[in-house]
Amino acid sequence: MLPKVNRITDPKDFKLTMRKGKRIATPTVTLFVRTRTDELKRYGFIVTKKTGNAVARNKLKRQMREIAFTHMKATGKGVDIIMMANPKADSVSWEELNTSILNRI
Repeated sequence: MLPKVNRITDPKDFKLTMRKGKRIATPTVTLFVRTRTDELKRYGFIVTKKTGNAVARNKLKRQMREIAFTHMKATGKGVDIIMMANPKADSVSWEELNTSILNRI
């Protein structure tokens, strides 16, 4: 589980990162990356109802959180990353989701 300091929770931070951050699109996930002035790495996750039912959405959120947690050291220092799942994301395997995110971060 991600520590609280590594989570984006404020809606203002979500909007700022999505507006001013670099957008990176993959077939399964769209990433928004914004650099910060401090060395804190924070992650936010968005999974809409277009993705599937509640079980599929929660499973996808858990998978994205695990990817962020295990690969937190690989990302640059001082960065906000928002992972927004595309509607096709619930039908891909763990390996595909993992590689599509890691190849872009």
